[in-house]
Amino acid sequence: MWLQKWSPNFKPEEDLPVAPTWVLRSGLPFHMHTWNYVKQILSSVGTPLVLDAASYGRTRPSMSKIRMEVNLLKPLSESVFIGQEYDDSPPDGYTQKLEYEGIPKYCKHCRKLGHNVIECRALEKKIATNAEEVQDKSKEHQTKNKATGKKEDHNNKIEKMRLILRRIRNQQRVNTLYRQKLKILRRKR
Repeated sequence: MWLQKWSPNFKPEEDLPVAPTWVLRSGLPFHMHTWNYVKQILSSVGTPLVLDAASYGRTRPSMSKIRMEVNLLKPLSESVFIGQEYDDSPPDGYTQKLEYEGIPKYCKHCRKLGHNVIECRALEKKIATNAEEVQDKSKEHQTKNKATGKKEDHNNKIEKMRLILRRIRNQQRVNTLYRQKLKILRRKR
């Protein structure tokens, strides 16, 4: 938990999607390890808060580390363009790769910090209650269908829906693990 500036759309039951995290920039020219350059370069990603001690003291020239406020509802930028763009000529500069460290988990469903949508208990409860409602409706529908002579198997439909939800969750878990492995491989390089 941290203090934030008050806003009129504040809701105490929801956590703010803006969170502090570390942004790593490796291979940056040494003269760009100053606060003025940091603010200009990373203002498109979020709000720069502070340089770490090694970056501020310029004792680690290979990389700079910046504490930033980022919006967890928006996709995080993987790179920023450093250079100048003119209307009459091609851009003069290069693309700086960004790495993030210490990104908190944020659930977009219940808007709480500490877990993501895959691990959301509120969403699981909602899905379970929806499945129960569908079962209740299917039972009512089956009794109506028996009276009219139509036979439909709604339980199969419910099971198919549950299977699809399980596949989606598994795919999301696989994607998360794949992204984590990529980050580890990038750091080893």
